[in-house]
Amino acid sequence: MPIPAHFANHVPGRTTRRFSPRLVAAAAAVVLVVIGACEDPVPPPPEPASITLSPTTVELTSVRETARIRAVVIDEQGDTLTDYAVDWATSDTSVAAVSQAGLVRAVDSGTAQITATAGAVSAAATVTVVIDVVIDVERDALVALYESTGGDDWDINRGWLSDGPLSAWHGVETNSDGQVVELYLFDNSLSGSLPPEIGNLTELRGLTLLLNSLSGSLPPEIGDLTELRQLWLQFNDLSGSIPPELGNLSSLVQLGLSNNAFTGPIPAELGNLANMQALYAQENALSGEIPAELGNLSQLTDMWLSGNDLSGPFPVGLTRLANLKRLALDGNPLTGALPEEIGDMASLESLLLATSGLSGLLPAGMTRLQRLEELMLAGTGLCAPDDDDFQAWLDGVLKRRIPSCEDPGDGSAAYLTQAVQSRAYPVPLVAGEKALLRVFVVAPAAEGDTIPLVRATFYLDGQVEEVVKIEPGSSLIGDEVNEGSLEASANAEVPASVIQPGLEVVVEIDPDGTMDPELGVMQRIPETGRAAVKVRQMPDLEFTLIPFLWQTDPDSAILDITQDLSADDELLWPINELLPMEDVDLKIHDPVVSTSNFAGDLLDRTDAIRVAESGTGYFMGTMSGRVTGGSGVAYVPGWTSFSIPDSAVMAHELGHNLSLFHAPCGGAAGPDPSFPQPDGTIGAWGYNFDSGELVRPSIYDLMSYCHLTWISEFYFTNSLRHRLAVETEGDLARQAAPARSLLIWGGADPDGVPHLEPVFVIDARPSLPRAGGVYRLSGAAEDGAELFMLNFDMPVVADADGRGSFAFTLPVQPGWETDLARITISGPDGSFTLDTDSDSPGAIVRDPRTGQVRGIFTGLPRGSTAADVLAGHDFEPGLELFFSRGIPDAAAWRR
Repeated sequence: MPIPAHFANHVPGRTTRRFSPRLVAAAAAVVLVVIGACEDPVPPPPEPASITLSPTTVELTSVRETARIRAVVIDEQGDTLTDYAVDWATSDTSVAAVSQAGLVRAVDSGTAQITATAGAVSAAATVTVVIDVVIDVERDALVALYESTGGDDWDINRGWLSDGPLSAWHGVETNSDGQVVELYLFDNSLSGSLPPEIGNLTELRGLTLLLNSLSGSLPPEIGDLTELRQLWLQFNDLSGSIPPELGNLSSLVQLGLSNNAFTGPIPAELGNLANMQALYAQENALSGEIPAELGNLSQLTDMWLSGNDLSGPFPVGLTRLANLKRLALDGNPLTGALPEEIGDMASLESLLLATSGLSGLLPAGMTRLQRLEELMLAGTGLCAPDDDDFQAWLDGVLKRRIPSCEDPGDGSAAYLTQAVQSRAYPVPLVAGEKALLRVFVVAPAAEGDTIPLVRATFYLDGQVEEVVKIEPGSSLIGDEVNEGSLEASANAEVPASVIQPGLEVVVEIDPDGTMDPELGVMQRIPETGRAAVKVRQMPDLEFTLIPFLWQTDPDSAILDITQDLSADDELLWPINELLPMEDVDLKIHDPVVSTSNFAGDLLDRTDAIRVAESGTGYFMGTMSGRVTGGSGVAYVPGWTSFSIPDSAVMAHELGHNLSLFHAPCGGAAGPDPSFPQPDGTIGAWGYNFDSGELVRPSIYDLMSYCHLTWISEFYFTNSLRHRLAVETEGDLARQAAPARSLLIWGGADPDGVPHLEPVFVIDARPSLPRAGGVYRLSGAAEDGAELFMLNFDMPVVADADGRGSFAFTLPVQPGWETDLARITISGPDGSFTLDTDSDSPGAIVRDPRTGQVRGIFTGLPRGSTAADVLAGHDFEPGLELFFSRGIPDAAAWRR
């Protein structure tokens, strides 16, 4: 392009071109425009055409509550402008505030418009704030609780102090109006004191704060919680007196104050709690007399006041508690005798008065307590009268510990022992089992004298059965009875044939008269007549062992263990020697394939097998290899257990079946509060016939979690009584003929929520629970007509972390095959239903020749078929398959 002349200057000798900066810039612009004109034009950015808000209406009910409004910006083409900036504003900052992210926060009651603007367009949402003063008060009460109990250090504080609804705060449950009805902060590391604001939670029905580190006094404002049903404060460090304002809690059903440091008297105002069923205040420092007003608690079933400093006589007012089942006053310095009116407590099942200071003969009126199963009087001056009628009634009390009315004295003594023996609480002997006779010769004046000849004469039915002579040896005469050394007594084994019911004995010390008379040794035990020896004839123990194989990873080692197992095998040694046994009738079941290796599930399957096969006696499942959920579980009491093939664990779980709870050692759950040694030791001298050695009282009981070694005299005696009382049920069960039945089985999880396994139609003897309880099992037709209904209590399962299970066989009634449409189990914590639409496949494989179950399958994938069950299993020909998806179908009924 030629440059115009006026852009050029001429210098002599040559031509030059000079350009001013302004002209250069202008020229460049012209060039750029010309060049740009040669390319595609750049379109302008899209502009918003509309805004959509979601939601368009918002309602907030408490200060600081928030809600998010989302804005979607749309252009003229209908596309979303994802990155377009939106400006937010509120029409009234006194009602609601809004952030530039669209988060709306309530300020006060009223209505405000929240506007979103993008470019030239905008949209608005309406926010209504209705402040519920009650909700705010409750929020403030929870904040006060959080701040006064170290909420920042709680184990779980999820949601607390947030602007969200209170129901989002951990452990807080609200009703449909948003008010707090449940506060559950169990074992959550709360420390500090309860604030008085707790009384503002006026709709609260449950307050569970046990197992924390709360301290200080209980605020009287807690008495304002008039809707409260449960108040659980156990295992804290609360102190001071119990507020009398608790008497205002007219709806209270359960009050737990145990294991704190409360002092002072029990408020008489607690007698106003007409709906109270359980009062759990033991292990405090409460003092004074038990108020007679507690006799007004007509609905009370449990009263636990053990381990306090309560004094005075046994309160006669308590004898008005006709519904009371369990009364624990042990460990209090009560005085005097029991009143005759105690016989009016017709529902009483457990009476714990040990180490209470009470004294005297038990009143004859106690024989009217026909439901009494537990009577603990150790460490008191109470004793049973030597009356035939009273003793006959006492024999029906299975679990008891009652001092003798006669002091054993400090002189010479003798007893027979098998596994364990106690001078204070004599242990009955098992008939047909050998025993060790120990004779203790005592003479305070003896100085190095040895025990002379001892002769023991045993009588059966008045006739001499055996004479045992113990020749003089190196054992020395002592100045007191010393059970801790075999050398401190004259000892002899007594043959098993001699140990029979009706046994009597006379022990003569130095019958030849060789001792110096001045030693003053008692030469005859007893001084006159014969000493009766308690010997009990035990029924044979029916014991069926079921080896399980886990289908996922079957370990055949269990088959090697059980194949040739005999009743006297070392694996069963603790059962034979430490539990009250004479003969064990051992049966080894055919192996059973299981879809689960979880101990609790294997217990359930063992129980289902027992009732499905109309089994009698005790059934124990066992599995080698990988077992989850613990090494053993068992019903307490019951007929069924599961254990890995370990001798101590097997005896421990069978002990549960024989009514024994845990001994308190090693973290064993649910220890027996009546166990006499708080450290879980056996508390008396035992004897091991295999080693010929004494067993020290300081070793731990078989039912503890501490080195399962021996059995206490307490548990040996109680298991013996249990066997004698309940094993006749096996004989009764055999009298019933098998009939077409429904096998209904299931359980409850640790939170109490029930469930059902698939139901099967089988032929079996009826096996139904004891009537009554909080769980309800019912069957109904399609139109809702009830076909059957029964109430029961979920059997207690030890070593199972609170879960429970059951198995029943219910005889089929005419019409059920066409009418039964659903089966429901319900309880305090939920319900579960199986119906014709259920798809919970399960199966049982059985050998029709032996009647034994060979496989039990549950938890199968939805849609599974009978063919799927058998796939991959090498079952022998001729087995039959029972299949169910929940409720038996037409094919199951036709079988």
